[in-house]
Amino acid sequence: MRIYKTKWFESWATDENVSDQSLLDAIEEMEKGLKGAVLGGSLYKKRIAIEGRGKRGGKRMIIAFVERKKAFFVYGFSKNETENIDRKQEKSLKEVSKRLLSYTDKEIQYAVKEGILFEVKKYEVN
Repeated sequence: MRIYKTKWFESWATDENVSDQSLLDAIEEMEKGLKGAVLGGSLYKKRIAIEGRGKRGGKRMIIAFVERKKAFFVYGFSKNETENIDRKQEKSLKEVSKRLLSYTDKEIQYAVKEGILFEVKKYEVN
């Protein structure tokens, strides 16, 4: 399973102190069947917990996801700032999702090299 963040999502996650580990945890939950809200077109809305606030007070993420293959974190928001995405945003995110999920390995490598995508990796403690 390969997991990536878009450039926009990387910036948002940094500003919001959303750790890569919380993203990995979200994908692990999805792999176990806890996918969150299905938006269609392999696009999902998933909650993540924020320390001290749990999932209800946490962040919402929009993820392009194909089980056991790849996932792309494409958008994030706080529920206290935005209740939900609107139909226009959802349509745009579905288009982005479709394009990202169609990327070949070579296209993904190029996007990572160019700073368009960022790979989310597990960090091992020695």
